[in-house]
Amino acid sequence: MKRRGPLLGGVLVLAALGPWAGANAQNTAGRIDPSFGHLGMATAVSGANSVGAARLQPDGKIVVVAPVSTPSLATLACGIVRFLPNGALDRSFGNRGVVLTAPFSNFINSPSDLAIQPDGKIVVVGGGQSADGSVNPAFVLRLNPDGSLDNTFGNRGVTITSFAKFDVPGVVLVQPDGKIVIGGYALPANDEQPTQTILARYTAAGVLDPAFGQGGKVQGLTGAITALALQADGRILTNDGAPFVRVLANGAVDATNAGGIVTVSAHTGVGAFLPSGKFVLAAATTEFGDRHDVDLLMTRLSQSGANDPTFVSPEIDFGPEGPHAISYTAAGVAVQSDGKLLAAVPVNVNQMEDFAIARFNPDGAIDGTFGTAGQVLTSFPTGNGALIYTLLVQPDQKIVAVGLALPFMKPPQLEMVRYLGQ
Repeated sequence: MKRRGPLLGGVLVLAALGPWAGANAQNTAGRIDPSFGHLGMATAVSGANSVGAARLQPDGKIVVVAPVSTPSLATLACGIVRFLPNGALDRSFGNRGVVLTAPFSNFINSPSDLAIQPDGKIVVVGGGQSADGSVNPAFVLRLNPDGSLDNTFGNRGVTITSFAKFDVPGVVLVQPDGKIVIGGYALPANDEQPTQTILARYTAAGVLDPAFGQGGKVQGLTGAITALALQADGRILTNDGAPFVRVLANGAVDATNAGGIVTVSAHTGVGAFLPSGKFVLAAATTEFGDRHDVDLLMTRLSQSGANDPTFVSPEIDFGPEGPHAISYTAAGVAVQSDGKLLAAVPVNVNQMEDFAIARFNPDGAIDGTFGTAGQVLTSFPTGNGALIYTLLVQPDQKIVAVGLALPFMKPPQLEMVRYLGQ
């Protein structure tokens, strides 16, 4: 059963009634912030296909990367969109807030992650595909703060790298020395072989770094890298939600990493490295028969890769129970400055896609001060709803959820909703 909340700026807030509902239903944290965009919601860029990632600049501006359908430029162009801290498009960036570019081909150019350099330049990583499907490389591009391509990087702002038959770079980080590290996975030419992780490092000029791995690349491990972290001594932590590996600054696997590769119980979801070096994973789990499902399971791993027994590892179910119960996969994780954890899950209630967010204390316990018993469910009453992809936490602890609005008979659009954090 769901309780309908107020309609605010075209957004209908639903508070889940369940074993945790009651005294916490009126928490300020988790309420929609009407000062953001139009009464809490910002919508832009028709034709967005998904959301690759979103990041905050030091000045509070929000940068989002997304593949965008643009028949005049490419089947899918690499879209980079910048918003002001209040949700309005930053019209000083690109073409009134939007940059659309086809760094690889006139077919598919799909961005997956971005990083903001200290000088304000924006590094974007993604994967491309030629029209005949024969070439599927990774691309790294760099923009100046105004959205123009940085011609001092790679080949007029873009570097193209091939690893295997089909390359899917997923994450990027910028080291303090300006070097750029990307991670992801690749499909080998032999389709019967498993996917392999890809890891590469580029110089600040956009050239593969010969001091890293084999000519700038590290390949061969089974799996897919979906998270990166840099240690103070230059070692790089990689994690794909199942095994994780640490490599030295020269790209060699760190043999001193006790435990090496470890497997956890959940095999889907997303995760993030914490400042302590521990890793938190948000994942969906299997259904229990046809009457009960779990949408979100939080797990924390120690630096050695072992499950952290001091973490509560709670389970949450956002959707309805019964014979039509559906398990959803977590979409994004964010870490607040106070150590609290946020997880985003796209859910479907009454045949509409909704934003679902849960907040946890640093030890993993559900944060009862957020929303209704730690959960917020936001429904969009028009069209087919909206899909949540990722979360950002602004310096004032306000929470920005980024996803796609799904209007009837129209292309999807970027959708952001901001919630009070305290």
